[in-house]
Amino acid sequence: MGKIITNKLMLSIFIITLIMMVTLSIFIPQITEKNTIDQIVKHSKISVEQIKLTRTYYVREVVGDIKKYAPNIKFDYHGNGVDGKLAFPTSLVHELSDIFTQNTGSRFQLYSNYPFKPKVNRELNDNQKEALAFFENSNEDIWVKRDVVNNEEVLIVAIPDVMNEQACVSCHNSHPDRTWESGKWKLGDNRGVLEIVTPLTTSLAANNQMKNKIIGIVFLSMLILVIYYAYILLKRENQLINENDILDKKVKEEVQKNLQKEKQLIQQSRSAAMGDMLAAIIHQWKQPLSAISSHISSLEVNVRIGEADQKYILENIKNVRSNIDNMSTTMNDFKNFFKPQDPVDYDLNKNIIKSVNLVSKIYKQQGIDINLDFKDEIFITGYPNELSQVIVNLLNNARDIILEKNCKYKDIDLSTYKDNEYSYIVVSDFAGGIPEDIIDEVFEPYFTTKSENNGTGIGLDMSKTIINKVDGTIEVINKTHSKNNEEVVGAQFIIKLKNS
Repeated sequence: MGKIITNKLMLSIFIITLIMMVTLSIFIPQITEKNTIDQIVKHSKISVEQIKLTRTYYVREVVGDIKKYAPNIKFDYHGNGVDGKLAFPTSLVHELSDIFTQNTGSRFQLYSNYPFKPKVNRELNDNQKEALAFFENSNEDIWVKRDVVNNEEVLIVAIPDVMNEQACVSCHNSHPDRTWESGKWKLGDNRGVLEIVTPLTTSLAANNQMKNKIIGIVFLSMLILVIYYAYILLKRENQLINENDILDKKVKEEVQKNLQKEKQLIQQSRSAAMGDMLAAIIHQWKQPLSAISSHISSLEVNVRIGEADQKYILENIKNVRSNIDNMSTTMNDFKNFFKPQDPVDYDLNKNIIKSVNLVSKIYKQQGIDINLDFKDEIFITGYPNELSQVIVNLLNNARDIILEKNCKYKDIDLSTYKDNEYSYIVVSDFAGGIPEDIIDEVFEPYFTTKSENNGTGIGLDMSKTIINKVDGTIEVINKTHSKNNEEVVGAQFIIKLKNS
């Protein structure tokens, strides 16, 4: 058993580990690659902002002062390295992008749908056209695309070039090299796109190295854990084998004890029921025995005085035989009461009538009436003799409490009815009910409210066992009844059985 458990656990751990390794192999590359792309996008945004800030500083602190204090210095598209000329702010961006590209390997570009005349012939590629169209139709502040350019995988990050300086607006609206109408621009307009194109080869290679290291570390850690758990399980297996052996032995001992207790319960229950049945037999035999004695005495007297003719003798013999047959029938009824049976289909109401007839005469002598109310014709599958024992036990309990309390209403109501799935037997008395603090315990073994001489506490427990045997249920409630315009509380036992 221990081996089986250990093998299953090890197999489960192996399968879980394999699933985790496959899952990590799939998701770690995706996660690390996404992280690399996110870092490039973040770095690109920072770089663009740095260039834009540099351009802003150039416009605010350099261009204005040059125009005011050094009018001989001119601004030109190609100011880099030319004496007496400085770059336009847009040209400055191009010059800075060249420096940026040389130092980082990424390509920085500034482009627009509205170029100055010197740039009017520049052709935009498909990605640049797509970025410009995106910002014209969207309020987003970034456009990112992963593509292959010149046989090289790259990441393109484009950011709108918004006109934040009035000097830029004035220049673009009045510059002689403009290709758009005067006064087109205002603060906050999107002039074009600032773009960074970053090669991914180096970054992805670094990502693969990091990915392989992470996967290697994770796999190694998981392998160590599997080995560790295997060692722990194997060690624990030996302990479990010993503990299971001890536990199996204890379980067998307890099962044997429980079987013995159950046999004792059954025997005690049968003994108690037999006592009740013997009392009923004695009561039902009293009348025929008395009649037989009377007939024999009469016959003896007439024989002695010589007045007993053949007809008289035969008539008395016939009466004696009739009473003997009556006693024999009674004995057979009680004999069947305890006879074991196989499950059969039977008429529930007829079986209850037969059970009630066993005790009704002695109940009548004690002043107790059993009222039967059968609402439906009911057929069920089960053990009729065992059900008879349950019915008689419930009736005896009701009778005992009625006699003990000398109740005003000495009736016991027994009714049956059914629905689509179940049949019900209801036994009710009017003896005050069961105290609420113990009503949930009445079906427990050896629990009784009777004196030690009058009760064993096994009748209801065995009744529950018999009903459960056919997948039925038995419960008890306290119910208030109306009798003669008076509210009377009594115990009500409800048996629920499956229909055939």
